[in-house]
Amino acid sequence: MSDTYLHHVGTRIVRMYELYSRNIDPDDASFQTYIQQYVSKKDPRKVDSIPYSELYKIIKDGIREYIHQTQRTKK
Repeated sequence: MSDTYLHHVGTRIVRMYELYSRNIDPDDASFQTYIQQYVSKKDPRKVDSIPYSELYKIIKDGIREYIHQTQRTKK
């Protein structure tokens, strides 16, 4: 359930911001893996037990880092 919940929240955040939605496919396996690893690194608790407001901030920071990394790779 945690992976599904994390995917759902991540997708919601990506779609809320135009910059994110232009650069990220929330259903892409590499993006999902990156966010899952990023969240577990930032907060070792089970995803379901992290308050939504904290999870939102962690995922948003992870998305920004993901975009920076993919842009560096493209250059």
